[in-house]
Amino acid sequence: MTEKQKSFVTQVRFKNGTLSSKAFEDEIAIESPLTLFLNKKELVTILCTPKHMEEMVIGYLFNEHFIMRIDEIKRIYLDTKKNFASVEIERDDTLGELRYRRFLSSDCTNPVSFRSLADAAMVKPVKSNLKLSIERIKYLLNEMGKHALLYRSTGCTHSASICSRQSIIFLAEDIGRHNAVDKVIGSCLKNRLKLSDKILITSGRITSGITLKSINAGIPIIVSRAAPTSYSLQLGKDYGVTLIGFMRGNKANVYAHQNRIEELS
Repeated sequence: MTEKQKSFVTQVRFKNGTLSSKAFEDEIAIESPLTLFLNKKELVTILCTPKHMEEMVIGYLFNEHFIMRIDEIKRIYLDTKKNFASVEIERDDTLGELRYRRFLSSDCTNPVSFRSLADAAMVKPVKSNLKLSIERIKYLLNEMGKHALLYRSTGCTHSASICSRQSIIFLAEDIGRHNAVDKVIGSCLKNRLKLSDKILITSGRITSGITLKSINAGIPIIVSRAAPTSYSLQLGKDYGVTLIGFMRGNKANVYAHQNRIEELS
């Protein structure tokens, strides 16, 4: 399936106190709604970048605890022309109608999108023997930046990647940072990859929502150039996730579970 992620618009530029009389084309990221139906009930409408949609749906359902494993999904039907996805799962929703008919914006500012905060008791602390150096983490972060092609052409997207010690396994871009994380986790679930020895790198700030997604998936390390929030730090400490923020140059702040960082000899 060819998924169009950007379009061209005509604009004029204001520079050095002057409005240009010459119009030129500029690239902008496409923002598209996707309405998700679960067991024939409307669940949520997500504003997103129209690529890796199936992976995003899988990741969203997993991170919101509608499914606990990929085998619970019986069928996924995705119609990109009509902007909807229909998913059938084995079990019915046990939390009732309150889970249905929610609207999740691309920046996730709608408080109801953080329902998973109340589900923290459903997940277990992350256990992992993964250790690596800040130098290696810096390399992986820089690699993500090099391959975030939609951001490089539009300046309008967030990136997320799942990495091994050696390289990036899967990278996704989206107008919403939560969508990007759902996409990379969904891809790993789809391909049945073990996550307890992987790293999650995100271009956005490390919020409690991002940290909960990592905990839920069993990912032991989260990395960002940006900062974490106070609740994300508490969740990281309580549930065994190493949070690394302000990863810039040869410097980084390691906020929790520093034992996973190898020092250079």
